[in-house]
Amino acid sequence: AASAEGGGGGKGIWRIPDWLFLYELHGNPKWPDIFAQVQRALMMRQKGRVLPLFLLAEFVFAISCYGGKRESDLMSKLGAAHPIATFSVMRVAGSLVCVLGSVFLFFVSVFLEPPPHEEGRLAVRASMFGLTLCLAHNVILAQLVCSIFGLVAELSMATEPVGWLLAFSYASPSALCATTSALAVMFWIRIKDDREWLEWLEPFERANTGAVEIQYLLHLGPFCLAWLDAFVFKDGRMLAHCLPDFWSMSALILFVANIYFALCQSHSLLSGGCYLYPFMKRHKGSIEWVSFLVCCVAVMSALCALFYGFIWVRTYVA
Repeated sequence: AASAEGGGGGKGIWRIPDWLFLYELHGNPKWPDIFAQVQRALMMRQKGRVLPLFLLAEFVFAISCYGGKRESDLMSKLGAAHPIATFSVMRVAGSLVCVLGSVFLFFVSVFLEPPPHEEGRLAVRASMFGLTLCLAHNVILAQLVCSIFGLVAELSMATEPVGWLLAFSYASPSALCATTSALAVMFWIRIKDDREWLEWLEPFERANTGAVEIQYLLHLGPFCLAWLDAFVFKDGRMLAHCLPDFWSMSALILFVANIYFALCQSHSLLSGGCYLYPFMKRHKGSIEWVSFLVCCVAVMSALCALFYGFIWVRTYVA
């Protein structure tokens, strides 16, 4: 049976089609319970609403940070007698693959991922910014918007290149590779073997929903897609030219990590000590939290440095 969102009766109810539910795709007609089904329907609607905010935020960031001098500098190199890059059908095809991959991950995150456990739901609902705690979903959203911008930028090179859009699409892979790598590392080390996380997944696994496979896909899929885009699809010389310097990237990583963990702590206070990720509530005291935050920033900075090294090798050695 289809699940309903919203209250009231008659025409005011929007019924979710049966085929959107993963148990239908697996041939299993039962979700673990009706409560889990309703909770997931609510999360579906909320997750979908975040996409326009990410689109607007990244558009404003791109046009404000990569216009002006950066845009004019890149356009002069593209218009030179020996341009730094030209239109490429292969790069357009690669950008299209990234868009399709990101859309698929977005679809899985919104429509197929099971609802969080009870403490996770309380943490997410503590304020209107609760969905920012869903780290995998946020990374997928950022990747989706960047891949769309990248496809448009590559297509623009066939006629009139859009300088600020090209500069942003070739500067963003460093941040995407660092964040997707950090997400994959955190999942592999701290989440996938967590006892409470496995207990949360157990009823979904009994219903043959493929919940474990979905979690692996959402946490490791963005990593594979980001590095494939950076080292296979993107032009090496354009990457080397447009990448921000390492220390600016490290400062951005430090800022974003502090914002995310501040949100986690704020929602924990508002929800009575609940966290979306079970391992977080086992950190007792400010010293453990600061140590964990320092480790996260160090890992992301190291991954970012590794990315810069690979780009240098690809551009100037290979």
